[in-house]
Amino acid sequence: MANANVNLGNIDSETTYSNANTISILNSHASDGLRVQKSVTEYIVLKSGESVSLNAQTGFVLPPITIKADGGSISAQIITS
Repeated sequence: MANANVNLGNIDSETTYSNANTISILNSHASDGLRVQKSVTEYIVLKSGESVSLNAQTGFVLPPITIKADGGSISAQIITS
């Protein structure tokens, strides 16, 4: 059985995650507008309470993923592996 390196955390400022196989993000801020961004033109925006999980294909990693606010502050829970 393979071991998985799972990281749990909270963020309150813009953060970029690299070399992850999976990432799950929960926007726990009271306001909308948490941006989960792969590039300037490729992103999704999470409303308050929404979450998303991104998974790379077996043997690959996700591209760098940046979590940032469209405006205001950030409050999010992140799980990566």
